[in-house]
Amino acid sequence: MNPYLSFALSQRPDDRLRILAADYPVPRIGWSLSSNHTTHHGARCPSPAEEITLYVLAGVTLAAAMVYLWRGALFRLLPRSLRPFAAEEGPDPRGADDHDDVFKPKRWTHWTLLLFLVAVLGFVLSLVPVILAPTQTMGLFETVPWFAVVVVTVADRPTKTPRILLVQYFLMLLGSIAVYSMHFLDQDLLHLEPTQLARVALSALALLFICAMPLRDPTWDVANIGGGKLPPSCHLRSPEDNLSLLRFWTMSWVNPLATLCRTREITEEDVWQLPFDFQHTRLYMVFREVKGRLLPCLIEANGLDLFVSTSLAIVEKVLEVTNIRLTSKLYQALDRGDPKEAIYWCFVMLAIDAVRQVSKTTANWYSRKAYERSRGETFIGLFGKLLTRAVPGSDATEKGPVEAQHDDDDEADEPQTRMQRFYARICGGRKKKATAPVAAQPASNAKVVNLVRGDTYEISQRFWDFQKLVSQPVKIIFTMYYLVDIMGWPSTIGFALMAVFLACNSLLVKKLIQLERQRTAHSDKRAQAVSHFVEASRPLKLNGWTRSWSDRIMTFRALEMLKRLHMAYVTATISTLNVTGGTSYPLASIALFTLILKRGLPNDVIWPSLQLFSQLEASVKEAFDLISAFWKTTIPIERVHNYMDEPDRDMASSVTAGAKNISFHHASFAWPSTDVAVLRDLDFEITPGLTIVRGKVGAGKSSLLLAALNEMELQAGTFTRPDEPIGYAQQLPWLQNKTIRENIVFQHPFDANRYRQVVHACALAPDFAAFAAGDMTKLEEGGVGLSGGQKARVALARAAYSPSRVLLLDDPLAPLDHDTATSIVRRFLQGPLAKGRMIVMVTHRDDLVLRIADTVVDVDHGTARVLSPAEVKEELEHPYHAEDENAHHHDDADHSAAAHEELLSGGKIDPEDPSETGGVSWTVYLKYMEAGGWHLWILLAAAYGVSRYCDISRARLLEEWGKDTARGPDAPGSGYWGLPHADRHPKIWLYVLAALSAGQILSYGAAQILLARISVAAAQGLFKTAVDKVSRATFRYHDTTPTGQLKNRLIADMSMVDGGILQPLESFVFNLISLIMSLVAITSHQPSLLAVLGVVSVLFVYFFRLYVPVSRCLRRMEMRYLTPIIANIGVMQDGLVTIRAMRVESHFQQRHLEAVDDFQKQDHFFWSMAFWLDFRLSMSSAVMRAALILLMVGLGTAASAVGFVLTQTTIAMAAVQQLCERFAQLQLDAVSLERVNQLNKIPAEPSGGDEPPADWPAPTDAVTFSDMSFRYDEGLPAVLDRITLEIPGGSTCAVLGRTGSGKSTIANALLATQLPCHGTVKIGRMDLATVDRTALRNRITFIQQDPTLFPGTLRDNLDPEGRFDDDACANAIHRVLGPQWRLDSPIDAGGKNLSQGQRQLVGIGRAVLRRSGLVILDEATASIDRTTAAVVQRILREELAQSTVITIAHRLEAVEDANWCLRLERGRVLECGPARDLATNGK
Repeated sequence: MNPYLSFALSQRPDDRLRILAADYPVPRIGWSLSSNHTTHHGARCPSPAEEITLYVLAGVTLAAAMVYLWRGALFRLLPRSLRPFAAEEGPDPRGADDHDDVFKPKRWTHWTLLLFLVAVLGFVLSLVPVILAPTQTMGLFETVPWFAVVVVTVADRPTKTPRILLVQYFLMLLGSIAVYSMHFLDQDLLHLEPTQLARVALSALALLFICAMPLRDPTWDVANIGGGKLPPSCHLRSPEDNLSLLRFWTMSWVNPLATLCRTREITEEDVWQLPFDFQHTRLYMVFREVKGRLLPCLIEANGLDLFVSTSLAIVEKVLEVTNIRLTSKLYQALDRGDPKEAIYWCFVMLAIDAVRQVSKTTANWYSRKAYERSRGETFIGLFGKLLTRAVPGSDATEKGPVEAQHDDDDEADEPQTRMQRFYARICGGRKKKATAPVAAQPASNAKVVNLVRGDTYEISQRFWDFQKLVSQPVKIIFTMYYLVDIMGWPSTIGFALMAVFLACNSLLVKKLIQLERQRTAHSDKRAQAVSHFVEASRPLKLNGWTRSWSDRIMTFRALEMLKRLHMAYVTATISTLNVTGGTSYPLASIALFTLILKRGLPNDVIWPSLQLFSQLEASVKEAFDLISAFWKTTIPIERVHNYMDEPDRDMASSVTAGAKNISFHHASFAWPSTDVAVLRDLDFEITPGLTIVRGKVGAGKSSLLLAALNEMELQAGTFTRPDEPIGYAQQLPWLQNKTIRENIVFQHPFDANRYRQVVHACALAPDFAAFAAGDMTKLEEGGVGLSGGQKARVALARAAYSPSRVLLLDDPLAPLDHDTATSIVRRFLQGPLAKGRMIVMVTHRDDLVLRIADTVVDVDHGTARVLSPAEVKEELEHPYHAEDENAHHHDDADHSAAAHEELLSGGKIDPEDPSETGGVSWTVYLKYMEAGGWHLWILLAAAYGVSRYCDISRARLLEEWGKDTARGPDAPGSGYWGLPHADRHPKIWLYVLAALSAGQILSYGAAQILLARISVAAAQGLFKTAVDKVSRATFRYHDTTPTGQLKNRLIADMSMVDGGILQPLESFVFNLISLIMSLVAITSHQPSLLAVLGVVSVLFVYFFRLYVPVSRCLRRMEMRYLTPIIANIGVMQDGLVTIRAMRVESHFQQRHLEAVDDFQKQDHFFWSMAFWLDFRLSMSSAVMRAALILLMVGLGTAASAVGFVLTQTTIAMAAVQQLCERFAQLQLDAVSLERVNQLNKIPAEPSGGDEPPADWPAPTDAVTFSDMSFRYDEGLPAVLDRITLEIPGGSTCAVLGRTGSGKSTIANALLATQLPCHGTVKIGRMDLATVDRTALRNRITFIQQDPTLFPGTLRDNLDPEGRFDDDACANAIHRVLGPQWRLDSPIDAGGKNLSQGQRQLVGIGRAVLRRSGLVILDEATASIDRTTAAVVQRILREELAQSTVITIAHRLEAVEDANWCLRLERGRVLECGPARDLATNGK
């Protein structure tokens, strides 16, 4: 209790009054009932405003206490979207019901005791006036807030930050300051009452305690949370999980990252884990329980964060314009010559800036939380859909540019959603004639990548922007109110003009939306073409099609860039209209204010009005942009919803509990989303043992396995299968970018004995012995580095190693040589690994397996028949099925090394490619600017310079007008620019202002047009260079570089280059010009102010030197960690059937969650650093402004000059801040530009140079290898070692040898994929080392075992370059594939709508069409049945009679007509000469 009051209460009444009157600082504490107050601050106390303040404060604090006491019931009333989602719970989680138990025992901490003491002491002090004057009601109202605080403190016993108490104490402190401020401004503050001052101090002290308290319950474990003296580590959670309010608001918890990065580049090991609420493994577990479409689910999961961020954003925006409104009070004080009041308003504005910045930081953090979680949840949803949808996702046929453009225009013109239709009516949209609905195509691989990389960002960005969408209109309302309050009704003309410009912009935005929809369609096409270009880079180069495919990409790119240019022009028009509005709003209002009201231009009117009009212009523009952005987001939302609405696979109907066999009962199957039956009337049962499935090409063998895996749609009949994982080896082996051992073991526990059995059974031990790292050799993407036979055996080993009882094997023997295939049949199919299993194997090698088969199924044109034992026995009597007597010998001799365990381990996993370190080189920016055109950049700088000059001149003119008004109409004019007195001749001044405004508008519009040209020219030039570099890369580069990395750079990084890098670069140029010109203007007025600006500039540079390095490192890591997310999609698309069959979806889901966490944590801490920087820059700017005002007040500067200098200083400091931010942003966004430029460092393949003769290679040109050695890269062992051979021209040469002997390397040497490391290779007289590579591959036809097909028609795939007429193409199709095929038969990407045999027939059709002088067939008929293969061999003999044909094969019947034989073993020639009865000798 106050000592003065204690002493007074111990005396007699008369003595007490006498002592109070003599010694008490505030003498008028009354006792009599006639007194109407308890304390006096001045003569007019209490004022009505003071009474209202006390009433409101008492009511609000009491209401806050009631909210706390009834929080349990109120919590239950909240909608789910306003409740915490996936929040951390402690060891003793409390639900909503526990909130009702207010007095539940809790542990106390020292914070609890301190807050209790403050509350009790404050309450006691508030009782003193009541005791001194018990009849005064005002004293009672002063006790209510403290009583409410005591109630909450006693009930809550806070151990962590009490948010209710924070609000109560803040309001109490604010109320007390407001009361004193009222008396000070009324010049009525005569006395300071000690008890009130003590209560103010206690409120401030309580706020400090609360700000220092932990936000997290101290009883929860904090051992795994970073912070304190612990260095940043990936093993610790983010310090955000254990902060105080002070550290949270100042973002000081990220200091350890910035400090560490000052000494070295931070790595992944130095970055904390995501905070608990951000971790996607937990989010996934909770989010999957939310049912409904994706967008409503996202809103439900992030509603509370949106609510908090939006509420605080409204506070921040209102305080921002309120501060500007208060500057009019500052100018009034200066005009009256009252420096004390001016200083008072200076400190008030500084305090408001502090509160505003706290609100802004908190709002940004919560909106960022909503952004990150919604993005992660969308990632999870898209990936989860990938695991469950019925269609694995082949790419739909690409349209030509003309068709695509026409369709896009139609789609763009017709609004799709209810909101768009409503908006279209508002904007005058016309009705279009209804068109027939087009069936939706399943999302392709490239489209899913676009959904993840583009649409997901668009949707989540709207969660980040939602707070602005709500707060900006509120800010506009307050700004308009303040303008009317300052200028009166003349300001409404500005509002009317604003409505006009808004209507114009709405029409332009409608056009922009149409163009954006069209551009997105072209962007999808371009991304799809780039995706296929990257995935098929090797076969494209081998066939010499790289240039034509690059041209196709550039065609789509040209259409996309044309739309971007149109959009840039529309955007430039919108920006110019906004600037036109920004200059015309104040100009029109000033004209009415001066001409109609004839009040001149007082300083307290013009300067706040200019700032408010500027804020209004920016707010309207941002609100309009936000509405446009939210409207445009209907496009990605629609695309994502269409993808999420694709049908899922029906699991329940086929799985039967207790079933042991796979049964078909009159079952018919079709591909999902189609009505055409592929398999019809299947009626048989698959039982344990070995079941062989045979049939011609395209008969439906692979479809039968897919039907058994429930990957096809059951149309009729019934189908049952066991409810258990199934081991599946698909026809095109699916291998991950991991070690061979990891691919075999897959997701199962490692069992050394079983692993050795599998390696031995699949004949892999000799291959492991040939690898330096054994089975720990890391495979490149798609298994690059292994031969076709090795890939097939690794995939077979994965199925064999799995514990699955049921195995479905799709033609694993096709790419194997006879000896290896025989060994696998004996060791695996007849060995211990097959016992007790149900094995279904599709094969054309029935000569190896028919004798041991338990069941044989023949498939023909979609129907299946089980052969009877008699039919099988009759077929076995054919000589073709005679048993090989040498099989046992070869088996033991070739694979004895399998017993050595040391071949199964060892080796080191190759590290990932390193990223750049240090700052982004200036050459990166210079190359971008050079791509845009130096002359355009110079013109842009000149246009911005003219625009800023006009703006500063206009402000200078207004300053002089303000001086004339302050002097009065009778004083002489300033004579500025020779103009008469402003108040007496306002029209002339208005004409000059209008001329300057027109100059600013025209120069700014010219700058926007230049920007449009620069952006398109730079993006197109850089993209063309990048595609050209990738197309000319070496084969080794494509073999060792993950396709996901190239896709990320050519799609994701190029998207940043297209639309992201220009804005910060342009802003950097603009703000540099603004800074220079503003400094010149300030120097001409108050040179001494440059010292303050210099100090703050140094401070800004210091902050940025801390910020830029760590943010750059985080952004680089972010871009690197985006690649695994994109790569996961490709992995899932290719291996989806295998993953589903083995039921390991959860593992890949978890891997995806970890990849998302690794990516998002880089992004999370990057933006945390941005908030750290924003807080420091904003507070520094606020303090700097206060210092400038105090300095100018001290110097006695006139109000008009203060207004001009303050305006230009604000622009200068904003320019400094923007320069730092844009430089930092450039350092970050330029990482994408840097990554694109890194493609310029791709090793280029030697071009060769010599153009061969037109008739080369002629049928008589022999193929000669002279002492030739071939290796795939420097440092790797030679695959072919000093071989010398000759293949006569016109011959048909069979190349034989076991898997890995070097057969395919012969083809690579002939196609010059790598120059020989020794010796020469010649065709005729031409040394292949000197021949132009593109010409060489165009003159040679190379058909692989797995031919690459592209989305389009059959004609497009047969002749991708369009070199042959339709008749020639039709003839080749009918000869090879049959008359049922047409030129326009659709082909999906990769030929996914064809069987492997049909794909091989298309490849053979290419050879028949081209009829090159040299044709190389590499296992080109491995997946074709014997009957069809015999027909194909006859066609090849007839059509290629004038060609040299080199056939690489394992099946001897494929080369039985060869007249020359080359036999290889371990890279050496065993035999080269005329062929003699290959079928007999081979066996």
